[in-house]
Amino acid sequence: MLHSPLTNRLPQVRRCSSRATQQGIRTGLPLAEARVLLPTGWFGEHEPVADQTQLRELAWQCQRFTPRAGLEPAEEPESLWLDVTGCVIHFGDLPTLCRSVADWFEQQGFCVRIAAAPTWGAAWGVVQTQCRTAPRTHTASHSRSRAASTARRRATPRPRRRSDPPVTAPDWPVITTDALRDAVAQLPCRALRLPPQSLALLEECGLRQVGQLLSLPRSTLPARFGQELLLRIDQALGTAPELLTPELPPEPVRTQWTWEEPLSQPEEIAAALQQLLEQVLTLLSERQRVTQLIQVGWRTESKQRGELEVRLLRPSLCRETLWELLSLRLERMELPAGIVSLWVEAIPCRPDVLRRTTLFETTQENQREFLHLIERLTCRLGDQAVTQGRLLPDAQPELAEVFEPWNAELMQSAIPLEHDPAGMRPWRVFQVPLPVQVRLDPQTGTPCSLTWRNQHTEVGLCVGPERIATGWWRARMIRRDYYRLETI
Repeated sequence: MLHSPLTNRLPQVRRCSSRATQQGIRTGLPLAEARVLLPTGWFGEHEPVADQTQLRELAWQCQRFTPRAGLEPAEEPESLWLDVTGCVIHFGDLPTLCRSVADWFEQQGFCVRIAAAPTWGAAWGVVQTQCRTAPRTHTASHSRSRAASTARRRATPRPRRRSDPPVTAPDWPVITTDALRDAVAQLPCRALRLPPQSLALLEECGLRQVGQLLSLPRSTLPARFGQELLLRIDQALGTAPELLTPELPPEPVRTQWTWEEPLSQPEEIAAALQQLLEQVLTLLSERQRVTQLIQVGWRTESKQRGELEVRLLRPSLCRETLWELLSLRLERMELPAGIVSLWVEAIPCRPDVLRRTTLFETTQENQREFLHLIERLTCRLGDQAVTQGRLLPDAQPELAEVFEPWNAELMQSAIPLEHDPAGMRPWRVFQVPLPVQVRLDPQTGTPCSLTWRNQHTEVGLCVGPERIATGWWRARMIRRDYYRLETI
């Protein structure tokens, strides 16, 4: 289940699976009630911007199947549309292409649903209503329109488990042009991508299938249900056009120099790199773009190749900053002698939205300086040497944190954990629990004094216990009682 941010006054369910629906959970239900109805379910924060970003990246990678891949035209797109017109011949037939798409998504950690149809509307409706439901809550789905496919997003891919059924087992629905009208007529009205108000009105009138709408006089439908109903029907039947806007990956900006005489002196290589970086940044500035990734590559006279990269935590076009980070990265490695070709490549991205300036920007300035410090340390020491802690939803304290390298993706996808005052943890936790001699109060059974490292301490205040059991799948299960003590 996906819910609204926990910072809201009353977090609500935004998306839920079919299993959750069977348990009485619906969109708009308070998160606290959903946790009571399905305590073993998976809960995550709904991040439509991050989901759309990942959908766009998946569309870029789907160019291995077709050059025309994009997102469904919706305010919060949940599907990928792949126009495979003229591409089926490279895979044999359409079912084989669908299986190839499913296999690739399975390798990426997604469970998928696929359908194929001559129109976008029919493909979307079939994949949402008639395809076999994916085995997990977070799924990706696909459908084909005009020899195309669409996919529903999942926020974070997970590795497949052995218990998961194979993705390629189902026969994905493939609708031909001759069978298009009959297939659309059998779809429920919710497959027409109508707003909830229109669907509720159709339900009140007893109209549950598209075939019932097709049997009614066409001229009477707009007055009762709106003009959008006719548009969706025509799009599903192919009588109204529906265009696809392909998502094209950003083309890298690259400059390259080649010499007849190889470069051997570090000063010569540094001067050439600085000029190449200047040219790349000039091209980015002309396109009104910034970058978060600079890649440097070279080729020696002995045909050896190498490369390095500089990643930023925030998009930038500052020449001094980028050259400083690149110089720090070069200090950690020794470039080979005899370089005959050198190139610098930048992946462009859109600049940040204009931020509102204030009279006193101490906090924002401190944050920029802190991120720049992290970038410098990372370039000087390496990605694995500069890490940040991330909390994990694990009840065992010593396993509730993991350290990961700093990167922009991690900063954008970080989900704040729900604050639980009763489950407060100390700032320092030993990796292996240490034994402590404790004397218990005979009346309450709580610690009243303890001895550790030959030091005796009396307990003035005791809160607890908080009972925690270690994971049985890791080792022998151990039940623990945690107390928060205030010593005298």
